[in-house]
Amino acid sequence: MEQIIQIAGSIFILIPFALVQARSADAHCAWFMVANVLGSGILAIDAAWTAQWGFLLLEGIWAAVSLVGLVSAVRARRFGPFPDRPSSLMARVGKGSAMPAADPLLSSNSSL
Repeated sequence: MEQIIQIAGSIFILIPFALVQARSADAHCAWFMVANVLGSGILAIDAAWTAQWGFLLLEGIWAAVSLVGLVSAVRARRFGPFPDRPSSLMARVGKGSAMPAADPLLSSNSSL
């Protein structure tokens, strides 16, 4: 039974990953993140149950990061993008908005 659980968890992670690598799916879509949360969550629980601490560390962090990504995606879809995110800042900079003032100590025109 333990092997079936491990295979199921692995499938939840590997099939979406393969689809993203084949450019047949988007890594930022909700179903991809849900599959990662489910797969890594299943594997983390199994690792904890069998006292495989290194595997628990890997899958526990994988599940946590996937969950944060999923929550962010759901919030962005519900409330709009977050303006303080680096990707949002780069999108605004790329569209011609003003850049933050340069630090005079880092400027090439300053004399030392």
